[in-house]
Amino acid sequence: MKKSIVLTLIFALISCTLLCITVSAKTTDNTERTIEYLDNGDYIETIITDDTLDSDISLYTTNTITKTKTKYYKNSSGTVL
Repeated sequence: MKKSIVLTLIFALISCTLLCITVSAKTTDNTERTIEYLDNGDYIETIITDDTLDSDISLYTTNTITKTKTKYYKNSSGTVL
């Protein structure tokens, strides 16, 4: 009886360990766009791109976040000046 309870607990522990799945919530589009309109009809388009590489989460590692920010000054017809 005692042996079957121990075996059941070991089996349950192994099953839980094998069934754990890592889930990562990441969007497919890594860019953020904002537009600031000026009084003369021109506008400034700002694009921030997340260039961070995916890495596993660990207690003993440090993560670096890399982003690129690009600004475009455009006239009212959309031509970059």
